[in-house]
Amino acid sequence: MGKVLTTASSIQCVHQGIVVPTTGQSVLKVNGNPVLVEKVQGSITPGSCTQVSPPASNVPCTTIESQSTGTSTVLKVNGKPVALDNASGLTDGKPANKWSVNSAEQKVLQAT
Repeated sequence: MGKVLTTASSIQCVHQGIVVPTTGQSVLKVNGNPVLVEKVQGSITPGSCTQVSPPASNVPCTTIESQSTGTSTVLKVNGKPVALDNASGLTDGKPANKWSVNSAEQKVLQAT
């Protein structure tokens, strides 16, 4: 079982960039925070990603581009699987560009 992610969950790129989730489903909330569903979307707080130039080919992470793991097979909101605390994926940063969950920041709702 994994903890369900909400807009209050702690998510970061591999360079400690802080992800601010931009979408949550208002239909289901945990501790007043909307639950996140598959294809987590978020922006990375400007200046928090430590991947910087030089070299000029380095590009800091600014947004989540995709999610490759971490969705429920059981719990859905509006037909979309909820995101779980094992979620991860890619950002727009170059060359290294992965993101993952540090903490769901809630212990109330779990799913498989």
